[in-house]
Amino acid sequence: NIIDMRGPSSTVAEDKSQSNTVVPLGEELLHNVTLLLNTHESQLRTSSYMVKSTERKIVSLEEECNEMINRKEGIDNRITKMKFAVEVLGEAEKLIVAMSTMMKDNDCEKLDFAMDGLNNILAKLYDNFSKEERKSLNFESTLVPSIVQPVIEAVIPSLNPLAIQFRIDARPLDLQPVIEAVISSLNPLAIELTWMDHLATGIDKLCIAVGSDSEAYSLREMIFTDIIVPWISTAMNSSKWDPVVNVEVGLKTHEALLTCVDKSFLGAEVEENKLLKHVIHLEIIQNCVQPKLQRAVSYWKPTLDENNVVSNPMHLWILPWLHHFRNESALGTMFADIRRSLKKTSSFISKHEPDDVAFFRSCNVTLRAWQKLFEESNIYSLTSESVTPRFARCLARVPIEFSRISHGVQINTLFDYFDTGLMSADDFLSLFEGEILASWAYTLHCATLEENKPNLTSIAKFYSVWKERVFGQLSKCTKSHLALRGDLMVCRHF
Repeated sequence: NIIDMRGPSSTVAEDKSQSNTVVPLGEELLHNVTLLLNTHESQLRTSSYMVKSTERKIVSLEEECNEMINRKEGIDNRITKMKFAVEVLGEAEKLIVAMSTMMKDNDCEKLDFAMDGLNNILAKLYDNFSKEERKSLNFESTLVPSIVQPVIEAVIPSLNPLAIQFRIDARPLDLQPVIEAVISSLNPLAIELTWMDHLATGIDKLCIAVGSDSEAYSLREMIFTDIIVPWISTAMNSSKWDPVVNVEVGLKTHEALLTCVDKSFLGAEVEENKLLKHVIHLEIIQNCVQPKLQRAVSYWKPTLDENNVVSNPMHLWILPWLHHFRNESALGTMFADIRRSLKKTSSFISKHEPDDVAFFRSCNVTLRAWQKLFEESNIYSLTSESVTPRFARCLARVPIEFSRISHGVQINTLFDYFDTGLMSADDFLSLFEGEILASWAYTLHCATLEENKPNLTSIAKFYSVWKERVFGQLSKCTKSHLALRGDLMVCRHF
């Protein structure tokens, strides 16, 4: 290419066909200098850009090299840490083997040995891995459970979750001898739950070894919810635990487990303990104890001892659990079954107990145990359906004789039954007015109309003794006395 160095004036002259036009020298020089300057400036800018781009590439490459060096160091460190983790896992396996071969008479010593070994292992892990490394290695969800669970599962088979050192086949018809045998042999129910204290101490050491409260909470929750609670729940759901015969065993096990939670991490917050106890409550009480008690109530049948008293009353194995129950709907269903069973019990006693007074006293003992749990209307209804009719038949046969001032054990039993709060005032007054008061008035009337001269002294004594029995004394006024004092029919007669 040929570059015209004469400038723009020559181009204009050619366009106008002025071939003889002369370009001024200064203009031509200025044009040439400007052209050269622009050309070199462009070359300089290009060179400067290339230099800066090269410098940036050099810096970037240096950074990549440093990053690769750091990454290599990190990988080497991770390899070292993973080798250490593998060594720790090997120690855990050795610990399991050692526990399987060790000979210890005391199972708690074996548990202490396992927890101390775990403590040393976790202390090494948490001391050598940072919080970020523990998070990246899934300590809480993978590594720690893979160490802790096998070790604890290796030691718990030697422990008795319910500490039941006996096996009883519950026979409803022969329960009293069984209970006596248990009491005499176990002094009474020698439930050995000290292993939970050792477990709590061991878990507390593990939580301290972890260092971080959040990780300690996770570790403790994993031990309880994944190992201990399912193990105890399985034992209680099995035939090893009978809620009727072994009620104290199950109750003490549950309460000991709750105490173990409080002792398992002494630095834990109260709310954290409550959350863990709630999980235990759901698993042990709602999913295990309540359904088993519900089935026991459904299949329960009353049995009588030699004195015709219920030998296997429900309140002995239901009432101890009630303060642990929170599911009101389940309680409502259970209470309905209990009410039906109580009615069935009263009918059963009535069929097998010919003596009226013994029947009333047995019903008194049976119903009084449930008096604070059921509403008054429910207790009154049970009495009206099962007890009041027999009271009426019994009192109708009781003679009130002028020659015998004593009131009779049947009448005293009625007063005592009403004073315990198991009978409504309407039933009590109806029985007294219909079966006692009318007979008493007739006897007194006959005594005053004798053909011979009536014995006014005996009549006055008969009247005063009965009046004192009916209305009582000011210093010894019972519920029955108050009810009779307020009754118009009784006051008219006296």
